Amino acid sequence: MKEGTTFIGLDAIQVCLLRSNREEPLEWQVVNEPGAVRRMAKKILKEAQGEVLSCYEAGPCGYALQRQLRGAGVTCHQSGAGNPNISGAFGVTNDMKPSITS
Repeated sequence: MKEGTTFIGLDAIQVCLLRSNREEPLEWQVVNEPGAVRRMAKKILKEAQGEVLSCYEAGPCGYALQRQLRGAGVTCHQSGAGNPNISGAFGVTNDMKPSITS
């Protein structure tokens, strides 16, 4: 079986999972409680065929999710304006103008 990367994008309760072997993302909601996040992470790690990466938005809820996911063994990356190194490196802004003119 070929290995790939599984990506998790999430905010406080919404989860989007993109697997390397499927074109359509899976989306669902999870209760923002440590036990529920831990169970979700363990299930994803168990079913993933390779590396699991997650991306969370900087902020009070994002940092809590990041700590819970890292505690469960998931690699986490910060997105958004809260991390200028990431925003500048990838040309990401919170400004609507680029998305409207593109």
